Amino acid sequence: MNLDAIERGIAIAEYMQRETERIVAMFSDYESKDSMTAIIKTIIRKHAGEATIQNFRDGCSMFHAKGGTERLKDKLNEMVNAGILTVREEKAGNGKVVAYYSERNS
Repeated sequence: MNLDAIERGIAIAEYMQRETERIVAMFSDYESKDSMTAIIKTIIRKHAGEATIQNFRDGCSMFHAKGGTERLKDKLNEMVNAGILTVREEKAGNGKVVAYYSERNS
């Protein structure tokens, strides 16, 4: 067995884990019938309570589809405006502003 085969196996396993989490989130979140809300909450919880746009894109393949990032940003803004999420912005080392989303404490 060579290193390339091991790396491909790990990549496949990681993909399967992400997709399983996405599907479980769609069917197990009783707070909301909205699957995108469930997926966003699951990804935030997976990242110790705070996630960035990149974390969402890495965590769910539907955000890679055409227009996926724009739909994600719209949904995040909707959730912030509804009081479901909070957002904190921080300037990264490269000068770009990074938004960190977390669930609002009840």
